[in-house]
This record gives sequence, structure tokens and C-alpha cells, in this order.
Amino acid sequence: MPEQNIAAEIKKRVDDYYRDDAPGLLLLSDIGAELRASNIWPSPNEKRPLREIVEAVQGVSVESDGAFIAVVPKGLERRAEKVIAQRRDLFFLRSLQKALLLAFTIVSKKGQVVSVRIGEKLVYETGVTVGKGMTPVDEDLRIPGLDVSDLTSLKDERLRTLDQNIKTWCARHSIDPADLTYSRPKLLSKKQTSLSLTEAHGNALERLYAAQDPDVARKLSVPIDIALVLSRMP
Repeated sequence: MPEQNIAAEIKKRVDDYYRDDAPGLLLLSDIGAELRASNIWPSPNEKRPLREIVEAVQGVSVESDGAFIAVVPKGLERRAEKVIAQRRDLFFLRSLQKALLLAFTIVSKKGQVVSVRIGEKLVYETGVTVGKGMTPVDEDLRIPGLDVSDLTSLKDERLRTLDQNIKTWCARHSIDPADLTYSRPKLLSKKQTSLSLTEAHGNALERLYAAQDPDVARKLSVPIDIALVLSRMP
């Protein structure tokens, strides 16, 4: 199909999607799937990647965040930026241990402070004073009563506020946000596998097991020839 016809097809699909004020965003992958199904793209006469083709279409903008690539009509870039920012906030908040989210949102009694102990298993507590080894959760950064059982159900402004408050708290107390996330599964013990695994940063075989969820790792079976090869890889 001639280049101008591919551009016209893309423009039509973008306009049709946003004409009815559809929720969400039209993704580049969606356009690719539609063009493939219609035998419009790939084309023998068109060697450019799909993103480059779409970026050249007049009246269309491409907004991305890593592998998340959205296509919108010119003038709706802010809508894409908003969704992308929300995805970033969700990604960060979902990575945090649930106890931390609760520390920022539980309703505490008057005169009590909420504090957390940071570790492999983060815990929070409330009390009149901050216990030894605990870090207070500043009251001006807490959002008492906010329901964090389903982060996707939060309104954008609430999600953004929670995200920023936690990051501000980390900066105030010199806390690395990585210390607040769920830890990687531990390596299996010798009793759980016939292979002796000692350190997560060891050879390729050890890293393979360390990367699995505990339940998956317990059931994982590696043929001996492959296990030997992996065990020799740094």
C-alpha cells in the first residue's frame, strides 16, 4: 500500500477512536494489530518501523513511557501525559509493602503518632512516642481514611498525592525508596532442592532460582545438562 494510504488509514483510526471520547488511550500496538489484520502493514514498500510511520502522520502525536506508547490527535497530548503519569504513580505505589501504605492512611487516635520499622518485612505501629528503630510518618504527609485496598480505584489527585507524600517522606528522612519495596524471594534451602544454592548473586543457575516466586521455584525442575551449563556461567 502506498505510503500516503497507510498514513490516511492511521489518521482515520486515531480520529475514530477519540471521536466518541473513548476511555484510556489508543496504543501503538493496537494500531499495529489493526493494520496487520487489514493487510495494510507491514508493506513491501514501507521499511520504516511503525512508530516512525505514525510519528510522520500529520495531526497525530506519539507519547511514550518506555514500552508504553500511546497515539493521540494533536492537542490531546496532555491526556496522554496524564495517563502516563498515573501509570508511573501506580507502578511505584504497587511496589511498596502494604504496611507502608497503611501507615500513611490509617486513622490514628488523637495524640498518637504512626511510625514504621524499615526492613525485609516492614511493620508500622501507633503510639504516644516513636519506638527505638522506628521512623515517624509525618502527620502532614498522612492521608487518614484513604482506602488503599485497590489503588486503581483511587482518583487521580488522590493517587498523585499519596505518591508524592511518600516520596517527600523518603527525602525528609533520607530513606531509599528501594528499601520500602517487596524483597525478592529468598533462595531455596538445600532441603527444598537437590541443588545447593548459596547466594542470589552467584552463578546463572542460582540467579535463575532466586528470580522465581517461592512456590514456582519449589516446583522448578532443570535438566541436569542445562543445570551444569548454567552453574558454570558467571
